[in-house]
Amino acid sequence: MALVVDLGSRFTGERHDYDEGVVVVMADPEDHEFCLVQYYRRRWPHRFRDERPADVVGLAGAASDVRAAAKARVRVVDDTSIARQTAHAYVDVLERRDWSGLAALLTDDVVYEMPQTRERIRGRDAFLRFNTEYPGDWHLRPRRVIADGRSAALLLDVHVGVEQQDACVWLETSDQGLISKIIDYWPEPYDPPPGREHLVQRW
Repeated sequence: MALVVDLGSRFTGERHDYDEGVVVVMADPEDHEFCLVQYYRRRWPHRFRDERPADVVGLAGAASDVRAAAKARVRVVDDTSIARQTAHAYVDVLERRDWSGLAALLTDDVVYEMPQTRERIRGRDAFLRFNTEYPGDWHLRPRRVIADGRSAALLLDVHVGVEQQDACVWLETSDQGLISKIIDYWPEPYDPPPGREHLVQRW
């Protein structure tokens, strides 16, 4: 809030305290009201606790509208941050073959699915064994991670030996921020059908 005050805004004296965070009503130099939300990180996976302080999120708009949604907004932002961080950690521990770190990110009853082969693995122990026994010198690099609420989608750059492949991963997290479901999509490249050469570019 100090930074906002330094930029010319002022505290109106209105403050709302919730279990998830604090909402304060501010006014800019032209006396337009807005809210600042400071949320407390909760249900953070244990490997990330104490890594980052609470964030301050500015919400533009009429203060009356923001007040009504502030409590729900705090919860949504927190879940999204946890899902995004967990998604990055998932790729990181896989790349480093950190199997104890992977186990710490998963629920006991995690479900792993591969739609192309119609295979499903149930349970943390089985999924860990699947990864430890997976053949080949494979490496993962996240190209894009998008999170919303308790879910995250990843676009991965995958290398197995000298071969490169794109992969998409869908993650769902639990109330505690642990991964409860994983869906891996492994699209195979193929030549396009004839008749649309005049509309497309190939790379």
